Amino acid sequence: MTGEIHGERLRALVVISAPIAGKRGAEGPPLLDALGEWQGIARQVRGANAAVHLRRLLPPTFEKLQGELARQPGYHTLSTSSGTGRQGA
Repeated sequence: MTGEIHGERLRALVVISAPIAGKRGAEGPPLLDALGEWQGIARQVRGANAAVHLRRLLPPTFEKLQGELARQPGYHTLSTSSGTGRQGA
């Protein structure tokens, strides 16, 4: 699956980071399935038949985010997922 799904209206940038902070089952957040997260988001967008251009930021670093926003201004929303149980849009 590619990192983009094209539509006509809404432009969304998706940042999925998977911090390595703790082991599965140990203290700390569980490890995040970044590919599964992306596939779930893409499936929801396709299922909604929404007019959207969805782009996944790879690698999910602050420097890459700065560069993408400078190179491609005009995103309508930024969605983040980090495996901490918190999401933002």
